Amino acid sequence: MTAPPNRVELLRTPQLLLDLGRVRRNAAAMSQRALAAGVALRPHAKTAKCLEVLHLAHGASYGPLTVSTLAEARFFARGGFRDLFWAVSPAWSRLAEAAALAAAGVRLICACDHPATATRIAEAGVAAGVSLPVRIEIDCGYGRAGL
Repeated sequence: MTAPPNRVELLRTPQLLLDLGRVRRNAAAMSQRALAAGVALRPHAKTAKCLEVLHLAHGASYGPLTVSTLAEARFFARGGFRDLFWAVSPAWSRLAEAAALAAAGVRLICACDHPATATRIAEAGVAAGVSLPVRIEIDCGYGRAGL
């Protein structure tokens, strides 16, 4: 006779299981570290992909987030997060979508790793009548990306 399956084996996948106490402790620790360093906490949404966890990361408020895709940006904007950093230098074909998010009231900061991209981001913002702030990505010596 085989042993009955435990509760985890009965779960359908994919399935997210969290130790809520640990999530809360980690979120509080990160908030304290950011506060002590004098910087704003801007967690990366791709790590949690969960509104509730990112809400906890900001002490039950809707603070700034980092996203990798416009789909993430739209999802988290609909969930109440309105200050987003799109941390991937955008393909020029996606800039109208970025401007549409800004027009909907989202502060969408765009990463940029080339002067021509900065120009295109500015042009997309002007065409839509919105501001699309830019953060310049700097290559710190690893040759991975940036100016």
